[in-house]
Amino acid sequence: MFIVKKEVVKMKHQSDRIFLNDISKLWLEKKQYEISETTYAIYYTNIKNHIEPYFQNIFISEIDTAVVNNFVKEKLEKGKLNSSGGLSVERVKVLYYILKNILYCANSMGYITQNIKKIRFPQKKHIQIEILSTEQQKQLEQVLYEDKTINKIGIIICLYTGIRIGEVCALKWKDIQFENAMLHIHKTACRTKDFSESERKTKLIVKEPKTKHSVRYISLGSALLEYLKKYKQEDDYFILTKSSINPLDPRTYQNQFYSYLKKCNIKKCNIKKMKFHILRHTFATRWIENNCDIKSLSEILGHSNITITMNTYVHPTMELKREGMKKLEQSQKFL
Repeated sequence: MFIVKKEVVKMKHQSDRIFLNDISKLWLEKKQYEISETTYAIYYTNIKNHIEPYFQNIFISEIDTAVVNNFVKEKLEKGKLNSSGGLSVERVKVLYYILKNILYCANSMGYITQNIKKIRFPQKKHIQIEILSTEQQKQLEQVLYEDKTINKIGIIICLYTGIRIGEVCALKWKDIQFENAMLHIHKTACRTKDFSESERKTKLIVKEPKTKHSVRYISLGSALLEYLKKYKQEDDYFILTKSSINPLDPRTYQNQFYSYLKKCNIKKCNIKKMKFHILRHTFATRWIENNCDIKSLSEILGHSNITITMNTYVHPTMELKREGMKKLEQSQKFL
């Protein structure tokens, strides 16, 4: 139940109407104590950049399905702040979710709100997610093998465990259990808005993962364990910084990843499109190519169900498809 402040009640008695932006401030104030710091920053930024400018000087009671539809349509077509086009469907769905919650908040406080019918969003465009081919992976591993810095080990870990960039940046040596051959994932590093009086716009934090499924143990192969032992530091040190206090910024690690790719001399591809997440996709695909268990892969990646794993992270190569056709013909003795 939303707790109404006395000054808000007084304002309601003075007027039966209230602006949406007034309610959005109260809603944010309430959510601040219910959600994580990063989620709050997402809500705050979306309200300040998109919802408040659009609904400026619009009363809650005036917002109906047509108004919301127009808001969604505009954001899909030209919602980017740099005027370069529309926002993604997923991003606009977040805006819609926030807007609905603000309206519900107003209603729970006794203000008149209209019934908003369900908004139909366009289907999400299928984006072909790239993976490293077997040859490209070999090229990258050779570059990493020749590199003398400790930062390379994070890329190796991601290639052979599928963990995320934020997870590897938050990884400490004590999270690698050499005696049990296990990797404990329970933290992630990320940048979030800095709400302090500091001049910084953002700050780097280490926090618990968003979902319970992301907290997990991953079994490590013997070859990877032996490789990691060569670089072992103090238990409380982050593995990429040799510091017990400061993790490596994921944005910095993304740029370092680009530098490794450039050294690979990978042709016929746009290196800047190869985000760090390609290592996660590659790990999942290699797992499938080797006919390993899908359920185990889903748990290693930290997914809540197998469907997410299959639809999002498993990308059969053309070679794998050809091999499947070949096996099918052989089993049926075609011609």
